[in-house]
Amino acid sequence: MATYAIYHLLQVQVPYQSTLTNKYVTRLFVVKVPADKSSDDVKSALIRGGYELDSIEIGSGRPWLDLAWTELVISRLKEAPDEVIAAWKKGLLPKIPWEELEVDLDDADPDSLEDDLDEADPDSPSELGQPQ
Repeated sequence: MATYAIYHLLQVQVPYQSTLTNKYVTRLFVVKVPADKSSDDVKSALIRGGYELDSIEIGSGRPWLDLAWTELVISRLKEAPDEVIAAWKKGLLPKIPWEELEVDLDDADPDSLEDDLDEADPDSPSELGQPQ
């Protein structure tokens, strides 16, 4: 079993400095992921579970910082940057068990799946880290 961290890597540049600085915004963790699953499997399971992974609000309140780019990263916790591991140890972010995300569509009751899809409200907004 493994734990995966979901975080955004932001590259920021202070004007008049030539180097970019990495900043990490940790979003959530997926725990008890089977060893045979990959980062792509975790991403797919999160998306199917209703999590919006690509949205991030950038508002540092510091107009002198330039955001060069941002990237969503899904990696094993033990391979994550120190800042992400620190967020894990603080225990303030959601920890979602894999079994809550895993949906086996081959064994799913087709009527139940259709009911779930019919009940979904396409206009209902969801926030990152919150299923719809």
